[in-house]
Amino acid sequence: MEVLLPASEEVWQRARQLSLLFSTHAGGAYRITTTNLEDGLAALSRADYVVLIHGMPEADMRAFIEQALEVAPQIPLVIVDVPDAREVIGDYLMDGISCCLLLEHDVDELATALRELETRRPYLPHSVQAALLDQYLVICNDYQQSFGTNGSAATGVLTEREQDVLELVAEGLSNRVIAERLFIEIGTVKNHVHSILTKLDVGDREAAAQFQRHMESYGTRDKAQNGVHRPVTRIEP
Repeated sequence: MEVLLPASEEVWQRARQLSLLFSTHAGGAYRITTTNLEDGLAALSRADYVVLIHGMPEADMRAFIEQALEVAPQIPLVIVDVPDAREVIGDYLMDGISCCLLLEHDVDELATALRELETRRPYLPHSVQAALLDQYLVICNDYQQSFGTNGSAATGVLTEREQDVLELVAEGLSNRVIAERLFIEIGTVKNHVHSILTKLDVGDREAAAQFQRHMESYGTRDKAQNGVHRPVTRIEP
């Protein structure tokens, strides 16, 4: 398997070190080639994986990722040496990176990641999953706080039916239309809306709708249900 390791001059020494360590560790299973960024783009057609090193100039890194995804979207992109910063990890994944490995991870973890990615399954080490979950909970709490009428977090979680109603409220539908959509009485819709506003600790329908839209923007389903905000895309352990 061909592993391409493009690097800028800022991380060139680290790239050479990583190349030597990984080649020794992997034996003949992987052939790793270190290049500059320009040559790396030209060599994409020959690669099975691309490994990038955090620490390159951000503009160079983003430009390479964008062009690589455009030219060869089927090739998994792996970032190594990522600091334990939740925002950084999230940004990389949103950019289209297949896997992030932290500074604490060694070549064994890189080899594991490549084996998992060979099956075209997403792979994130447990420590990365934990960092993302922490950040996600912070985001949810921040939105609950920002939309609360008295600055407190939401006082409860929504039932499945309340979640259905909230999603339709976020679409701007009236109680009458919501009742028709869900085949329930208008009075029942009003009761659900009242319960939603209470549980989310918001003052009106528009604030509840904003909360729902913000949750949707972070790629979630069942936003306030069961006390857990579940990702749409499941991360395989």
